Amino acid sequence: MVAKYFSLLVDESKDISKKEQIAIVLRLFNNNHLHECFLEFKAAHGLDAKSLSGVLLDALRRYGLDLLFLVGQGYDGAV
Repeated sequence: MVAKYFSLLVDESKDISKKEQIAIVLRLFNNNHLHECFLEFKAAHGLDAKSLSGVLLDALRRYGLDLLFLVGQGYDGAV
């Protein structure tokens, strides 16, 4: 699936062992359809802005996503 522009959706919750996790999802429009692609769960070692943004920026870099094409952000439960 190839799309130039994307949105980032992030949520955090505790797993069964009570550890905080961040779910990272991409939303993109391709071939006249809206798609949501789950990227990964990441451990949240801190819930402050610096910790969370570091996790998100690292994930975007690893998946080769350019912040210049990030057009929307949604955070539900993530600080």
